[in-house]
Amino acid sequence: MVCKSDKPSLPEGDLRVTAYTLQTFVLVQLGLIGTFVSLGSIAGPSLGGIIVSGLGWEYFFRVNIPVSLIAIGWKILPDDRTKLNARIDKAGGLLFPVFILALFSGLLLGQQVGYQDVRIIAAMSSSCTVPR
Repeated sequence: MVCKSDKPSLPEGDLRVTAYTLQTFVLVQLGLIGTFVSLGSIAGPSLGGIIVSGLGWEYFFRVNIPVSLIAIGWKILPDDRTKLNARIDKAGGLLFPVFILALFSGLLLGQQVGYQDVRIIAAMSSSCTVPR
């Protein structure tokens, strides 16, 4: 919830509430994006296999037509001009690929080597650690 006021100045409490609700809104939106990206990476290969086996690989070219029209329409819409003074989490940006690589390598190599292997257990457990 972000609100504007026609008052020349807001009390300090109102500013804190506005900043807190804006931060909560951003976190909820990031959570939704992460959820749908995860669902897409989980469901994408299965749905792609069903489409290819049922309709043929040519169908994917027909899917691109509405996607392209949506992208063109999106480009025509005006840009969002909201500016946030947020800092980038550099440590999180550097550690995220390391943990994702450990997780997926543990999952993929565990199928071949076995999940009781010490290297797989180390990879999977290191992907679950949270540095402070």
